[in-house]
Amino acid sequence: MDVLLHSKYSSQSLKLISQLQTYSPFILENLTLVCIDNKEIRQQILEDEKIKIKYLPCLIRMNEETSNYDIFEGDNAFQFFINLQKKIELKNDELNDELKEQELKREKLEKMELERQIEILKSKKQDSTPEVKTPEKSKQVTFTPIEDLDLEQDGIGTYLHIEKDEQKEQQKETKKSGSIMSKAMQMQKERV
Repeated sequence: MDVLLHSKYSSQSLKLISQLQTYSPFILENLTLVCIDNKEIRQQILEDEKIKIKYLPCLIRMNEETSNYDIFEGDNAFQFFINLQKKIELKNDELNDELKEQELKREKLEKMELERQIEILKSKKQDSTPEVKTPEKSKQVTFTPIEDLDLEQDGIGTYLHIEKDEQKEQQKETKKSGSIMSKAMQMQKERV
């Protein structure tokens, strides 16, 4: 237990308490404030043989290692609280740095997981999307107009090869039998 002895008639006591209220309220909350303006309390403190106090403000602190009291009077009390505040700020900075580092690690893990999920979705999409074949460049085909055909030389052929003699015979038959369409239909029947 830490005890801060003070007096409302001591300007330094009021200054220390004001500074603690402003800059270190959490430290002030953990102190037991004892005002020595009461004659009886002041008399008890002055008569105590373990604790010899000469100046205010005065911090009395139990040393946990030695079980003795550590006494910080006047400027030493101010310096004690300044050092304590620095230690707390340093510890807070370390904790903040650690928290920031943990936050960065968490964000990095979340980003990696998100990227992994995106890759999974992409691979599923590729697997489910039918493969679209790009059309090959078609060969340029030129068609010969019918009037340019030299019918005397080879005649009009279909995908069935016709010998020249047979061709002449078919031409005669075509002239006899009628239209070229009827002849094509007759040829188709013969193939089957």
